Amino acid sequence: GGASEVCGVDLSNTYLAWAAGNIALNGLDLARYRGVRADVAKFLSEAKVHGDRYGLIILDPPTFSNSKKMDDFMDINRHWPALVQSCLAILESDGDLLFSTNSRGLKFDPLLMESATVLDISAASTPEDFRHKPHQAWHIRKKVAGIF
Repeated sequence: GGASEVCGVDLSNTYLAWAAGNIALNGLDLARYRGVRADVAKFLSEAKVHGDRYGLIILDPPTFSNSKKMDDFMDINRHWPALVQSCLAILESDGDLLFSTNSRGLKFDPLLMESATVLDISAASTPEDFRHKPHQAWHIRKKVAGIF
């Protein structure tokens, strides 16, 4: 979509390979794709320390994970605020965060996002064949005077 680089982060080599395959199937430049096998919480923390910045972050975590590849477990219903805040910490000032979940129990509280503006895009982002499954999505942007 015009990105100069795409970085996919997942604990699963299978899903990283699947992403690379989809990039190739769509005729996109694989040289601009970097798959990183990592715990996303650790990745985000390290990115902040290194001063990395991203113009667009798509955060689409599993509802729950207790993988042996993680130090702890991840329950999106409990951990979403920390994940979103970690993404905002490495987002460019004019960047966008798209957060999506299939959790039925997640209660997104925009009031927890004091440093961001939140727009619910659930209805607009739900594909027709997914209409009867749980799906919630938000477009989150850092608050910048006069923008969004």
